[in-house]
Amino acid sequence: MSLTREQCPALSGPILALLGELYEIEDRGRLLNDAQRLVLRQQESVPVMARLWAVLDSPAARQVLPKSKFGEALNYLRNHWAAFQVYLRDVLEQLARGTADLRSLLPDVWKAAHPDRVRTFRVDEKEQRAQTRRYLRARRRLQQREAASQA
Repeated sequence: MSLTREQCPALSGPILALLGELYEIEDRGRLLNDAQRLVLRQQESVPVMARLWAVLDSPAARQVLPKSKFGEALNYLRNHWAAFQVYLRDVLEQLARGTADLRSLLPDVWKAAHPDRVRTFRVDEKEQRAQTRRYLRARRRLQQREAASQA
């Protein structure tokens, strides 16, 4: 999701600030052990994620034109909220461990490295629609052949 403050400053500013807060929390947790980091996340990251959702679900965010780039970004984030939380969690954990290879944290690279965490329902839906189209075309061809042979 690529947001710029110019597209919709009243919404993009708070969203970017909240994302920045999450990264700042992880930066502070970098030197903590796993148990301490979990407590930090539960105390600070969970409320930030709740505030981020509140912004995404706000009346102002719902009024953004859905076909605009910003509206598409908001809808994408809303529709993939659960997946976003999984991807963000893993990225933040790697950053907290000091992962220097930032390229490995890019969405496409991360997706290829973590196929078990990628939601596939959209792929499954697409395949189901394709199968339905093939079935309907085959049925139409059979009906046309039957009609032609009866004529």
